[in-house]
Amino acid sequence: MPPPSLAQALSRECTSAIRQRGTSYFYGGRVRITSGTAWRLVATVRGTSAYRVEMAREGETVRATCSCPYFDVSLCKHIWATVLAADAQRLLLGDGDNGNVRLLHPVWS
Repeated sequence: MPPPSLAQALSRECTSAIRQRGTSYFYGGRVRITSGTAWRLVATVRGTSAYRVEMAREGETVRATCSCPYFDVSLCKHIWATVLAADAQRLLLGDGDNGNVRLLHPVWS
């Protein structure tokens, strides 16, 4: 059985409302990945403004940050949209084991 996708593994980290809105952003073509590897990703997500999302894979942890004002309170739809884009482009795979991966924020303190 293949390991879960990043989105499957991280779905518990976001509310269903955030996932639904982020999914809409992803399918609406609002995510542009400017750089990405198995370990790090930078993207711009178009919402009311262009928001910068950064994600870094560190073993079983994915750290994320977003420039939107909502991010200070909780994980946001921009991050979820970027998770979906990462899956679509097979980025942030780390060593390939998503079984126990978790999402933390903020990335940079």
